[in-house]
Amino acid sequence: MATMEPVLELAAKYRSEFEETINGLRQRSLTIGQAVQEKVTTSQQQFESVQPQINAKKEELLQTLQNMEPVAKLQHKSVMETFAWAGVLNTGSFVGGILGSVFLSSLIGLFFDTFPALLLAYVFLPVMVFAQ
Repeated sequence: MATMEPVLELAAKYRSEFEETINGLRQRSLTIGQAVQEKVTTSQQQFESVQPQINAKKEELLQTLQNMEPVAKLQHKSVMETFAWAGVLNTGSFVGGILGSVFLSSLIGLFFDTFPALLLAYVFLPVMVFAQ
């Protein structure tokens, strides 16, 4: 019986430690729950206070989008030039992407290893372009 006493003491010690830990977790969870509830309440109050402004902006946006009247003083030439240049730039980007990824990468790979090519692409070339 004397040999079981240290085991029982150790079990009692573990039990008290577990109970303390569980009680601490309960207290923290209650505190966190209260803090979350307060945040939810304040967030709902803030949302309710802003809701009329949101509704007003929503109605204004809907009226603007549903308005089918012709736009006054619209410069059709400028709009068409903008769209034309957007098409040209997109085409140039596409062709440049293909040329850069297929042809120039293999050509640069002949002269440079990976790290110098990385420095060239991300440091030296942008600095040179910015300096011009």
